[in-house]
Parts: sequence; C-alpha cells; structure tokens
Amino acid sequence: MYFFSKKDPIVGIIFFGVMGTGVVSTFVSHSHLAFKIIMLFGLLYVSSFWFGTSYKIDDQEIKIKSGPFTTIVPIKEINRIRKIKTLQSAPALSFDRIAVDWGKNNSVIISPREKEEFIRVLKEKNRRIKIDKNLFPKEVVGE
Repeated sequence: MYFFSKKDPIVGIIFFGVMGTGVVSTFVSHSHLAFKIIMLFGLLYVSSFWFGTSYKIDDQEIKIKSGPFTTIVPIKEINRIRKIKTLQSAPALSFDRIAVDWGKNNSVIISPREKEEFIRVLKEKNRRIKIDKNLFPKEVVGE
C-alpha cells in the first residue's frame, strides 16, 4: 500500500517561503547567473521533499521516500509506534507525527495522511507491534 505524507500549511510556508524569498531576491538584485541557477536548483531540491515524501508498505518492509533519500524499515523488526511531538527534521511534512521504532535503537519519524489505515496495515503484518495508547481508541488498533 502507498501512503502520502500529511502536509501542514505552515510547513509549506516554511519550505517555500524561505526558498521563494531567496529566489525572488536573487532575480530582483541582478545577481550573477551562476547564483540564480544555484537558487533554482535549491528550489527544485526543496520541492522534491514536498512532492516526493511517501511511505510504501509491502509484505516485508516500509519504504520511506523523502526527496532523494530512502529509508527501509523491516516490518518484522518494528517494536512500537508512538505519538511524538518534535520539530526534529524528519520525512514528515506535518507536525502530526508518529515515531516507528524498530530493532534495538532505530526510529524514524513520519506523518502518514491516513494514519489509522497505515497503522492497521502494519498491525496486520506484525501483530507484535505495540501502539501508543495516546494515538487512537482501542477499536482502531485492535488491542
């Protein structure tokens, strides 16, 4: 199954506001062509995160794609899914975030748009995953 990242408008404003301001000021100030090209590539790079952050669940793993970066999480090794409040950089475009913990000390912060469905699919594939009680009512997570 394929899940897109939830997107908060404030995150979009931060992403594109900063880069857009830089690009506009570069062109208004008559900067060198090389600097204009660098700024445009920067805008494309930032856009790759905004339009390219997703989470794909197959039988064995979650493939987390964010811009040019990919993280693989083996589903059988997932221990816990918990609610998290952090501003830490992560493949999440929303402040409504969850942490997926796997192995001994591995964790990734994500923000799937359909969080309940995302967790339900993972629980079907690995019943041992513990779900943070603050995320949903028991009916949703099947405990």
